[in-house]
Amino acid sequence: MAKTKAIRDVPAVTPELKTKYIRQNGNWYLISTISNNSEYPLLLARIKIVGEKSHRRILPVLYSDNYLTIIPGEDAIIKMELKDADTRGEKPVVAVEALNSK
Repeated sequence: MAKTKAIRDVPAVTPELKTKYIRQNGNWYLISTISNNSEYPLLLARIKIVGEKSHRRILPVLYSDNYLTIIPGEDAIIKMELKDADTRGEKPVVAVEALNSK
């Protein structure tokens, strides 16, 4: 069994998220920039799309990347595409969860 204590002990990080939304031809196109302005890495960040009000996950979504680690001072740009019909009438919102996120 691998030892994971060092990973579990990495302090919590709050990533900064900025998203550009484009709704066109029955699709949503989202471009998110995730910034890590802390002094610790953001570990195994998982990107997902949820409904703005229900917070229910929206599927299917095409991601340019998903699980990623962002080192201090770095940014990651993720592009996402989904069908408007799959949103069930809600605006899609990007959510980020990580092993050590707040």
